[in-house]
Amino acid sequence: MGKKLWYHSKYLLLLLFCTNSVAQVKPADFKYVDHILGYWRMPTKHSTFTEYWVKKDDNTWEGMTHRITGKDSVEMDKMQLVRSGNDLVFTVVAVADPKTGKPVPFKVTVIQANGFVAENPDCDYPQKIVYKWKKVDELEVHFKGEKEKTFSEIILEYKRK
Repeated sequence: MGKKLWYHSKYLLLLLFCTNSVAQVKPADFKYVDHILGYWRMPTKHSTFTEYWVKKDDNTWEGMTHRITGKDSVEMDKMQLVRSGNDLVFTVVAVADPKTGKPVPFKVTVIQANGFVAENPDCDYPQKIVYKWKKVDELEVHFKGEKEKTFSEIILEYKRK
């Protein structure tokens, strides 16, 4: 068998993965976050979950989730993306620091045309939140991480209304 070409090597894939994972978020890419704006729905067997995002100003995006059952609507959560200099921070009220009661900050580590990744390895759960646009009007939200040595991932699949 012949020698493997360097570009077929598993080491090249590892190098590319590591290079991409340390990529810096660029303020010029913040425009991609605007795709989140609007009203998103996820029907389930017994209710419908919604996520609604608005842009408050040039540095702040705010979101809200609701659960709708029949004619009743219950606010489930509030989210926020806030630009601070060259950083973008994601918070969700449901993920709060037990000591302060304030939302845990997740630093946005990747922003691309198809979504963004926010991470906080010190958070109890989740450590990673991913917003991914599968299509123009389809959004997947992943909450993933490890809690008590068990990996867990919650996936929400929304469609734009």
